[in-house]
Amino acid sequence: MISINERKLLYHLVKDHFTGAGCIIDAGVFLGSSTLAFGMALLERSDKEALLRPFRDRVTKPIHGYDKCIATPHMVRFLQEDKHALAGSLYVGEDFSPLLADQIAQVASHVDLHIGDLKEYRWVASDGIEILFIDVAKSLSLHKHILRQFVAALMVDSYVIQQDFFFAELPWIKVTMAHLRDHFELLGEVHASAVFRCTNADWGDKLACDPWDEADLEELLHLHDSWLDATSDRRRRAMMELSAVHLMAAKESYTQADERLWKIEENYADIIATDTGYASLEEKVQNACALVREKPAKADDDRSPVWIELLNGNRPVT
Repeated sequence: MISINERKLLYHLVKDHFTGAGCIIDAGVFLGSSTLAFGMALLERSDKEALLRPFRDRVTKPIHGYDKCIATPHMVRFLQEDKHALAGSLYVGEDFSPLLADQIAQVASHVDLHIGDLKEYRWVASDGIEILFIDVAKSLSLHKHILRQFVAALMVDSYVIQQDFFFAELPWIKVTMAHLRDHFELLGEVHASAVFRCTNADWGDKLACDPWDEADLEELLHLHDSWLDATSDRRRRAMMELSAVHLMAAKESYTQADERLWKIEENYADIIATDTGYASLEEKVQNACALVREKPAKADDDRSPVWIELLNGNRPVT
C-alpha cells in the first residue's frame, strides 16, 4: 500500500542505481505495485541484457517478492477507501495470489515470488542484496526475521527503504535503525518511507544485539526519538511522536504514554483538525487514545491488528 511517489522512488532506484551485483528484495508485495515498479525499471534499462545475464547464469532472478497473500481487514479497507479498481473483489481471509500474478504479469519473468509466512523463508542465495524494500515489518517477530535474513546480506552501497518509518506505529523500526546508525546513512524521505544507504556491512554483533529486548525504556526512547529531527515535515514528525506513544504502551508505561499523547494533541492540534479520514493523523491519534486510555480492545474491533494486539498485551501479528 504505497503512494505514487514511493513507486517512482523504487522505479528510479532500479533505473538509475541498480548494478546487478546483488538482488532486489520486495518484502511485502501485496498487489504488486512495488514489484511492478522494480520490474518495469529493469525492462526499461538500455543495458538490461548485460544486467540480467549474470542472474540467468546463476539460475536466479533479480527480484524476490514475499507476501502471505491472505487478505486482512486492513487490506480490504484500503482498497475500499482508495476506490481501487479491485475494491469489492477481495474479501477478508481470501488468497489473493491469483490477483497478484495478474498484476505483475508484465514483469513476472524477472520475479521469484515467495508466497506464505515470511518467517518460514531463509535467504540462502549466495547473492548479496542491493535493494531492500521493507513493507512487512508489522510485527516484532517479522522485523527480527528481516534483520537476520535480509539486512545481514546487504552489500556496501546498497539501499534500504523502510516504508513504515514515518508512521504512527511500529516503533521497533525506528529503534533498530538508530541502533544501526553507524551502518546507514539516511538519504531522504518519500511519503511514509525513509531511504537509507548502507555504508558499512561489517555487522559484528550488532544484529545479534536487540535493544528492544535488552534496553530499558529510557534508552529505547533515546534511540527512537533521535530520529525526530530527521524530518522538517510536521505531519511526519507528529507520526513519529505517536510512534513513541506506541513504544511506551508496548512497554506498559501507560502514564508516560498518556502524558506524551496530551502534548501531541496540543502541539499538533492544527494538523490533526485538518488531516482527517482514512490513515489520517486524526485517525492515528484516535488509535493511540484507544491504545493508552481505552484498554482492553474489543474482540470484534477491525482496526489495525498491530496496535490492537499491543492493546491486548500481545505482540502484534499480521
